[in-house]
Amino acid sequence: MVSSKRAPRKRRAVTEALKDARRDAILAAARALFCQEPFESIAMSEIAAEAGLAKGTLYLYFRTREEIFLALLTRELAAWFAAFAEASKSFASAEAALDWIASSLAARRELVHLGSLLHIALERNVPVEAARRFKLAAEAALAGIAPDLARALRLPSEEAARRFLRWLQASLVGLHQLASPAPAVRAAMAEEPRLAGLAIDFHSELRAMLGALLAGMRKETSP
Repeated sequence: MVSSKRAPRKRRAVTEALKDARRDAILAAARALFCQEPFESIAMSEIAAEAGLAKGTLYLYFRTREEIFLALLTRELAAWFAAFAEASKSFASAEAALDWIASSLAARRELVHLGSLLHIALERNVPVEAARRFKLAAEAALAGIAPDLARALRLPSEEAARRFLRWLQASLVGLHQLASPAPAVRAAMAEEPRLAGLAIDFHSELRAMLGALLAGMRKETSP
């Protein structure tokens, strides 16, 4: 349940630093709500209240709920890429890199969940400028991480690294859905021993999938 305690509503920000702080507060509020309830049930008014803002003030920064969560996904992706770049300095092997990717994505549930919503929800109700901003940020992040990923996974090129990430993204959507059944389905599976084989452990399945993906790419590019 969302806390009923709200910060007092703030006056309109007048400097860029204050505007940035206000955007940060909005994204923090959206993330907090996203951790507690389904995306489809989160309303702009609820985000405004969580951030301690008037609903009208929220619209000065983001036109739609989807735009807010697209900005949140941009931030989550940037944080994950930065963490990978730092961790990749000490990977002793491609297998170690795959271990890190699987463990880190299993721990970053909000990032994976947002990624699973990207094409079916988050990009469906945003202004053109917001869509352009997200795609440019994603492209810049991919260009920045590709050299580190290619080196860590012993891939032959940066384009191969980008391809690995595209396939990873596509696979994560399905895996996340399989590992996150609705409450009624989860209860049925827990109560019925014959359904035990349908239960998915996200981390172990992701690690196996990553190994198969990398092995397939190496086979494809081998002489």
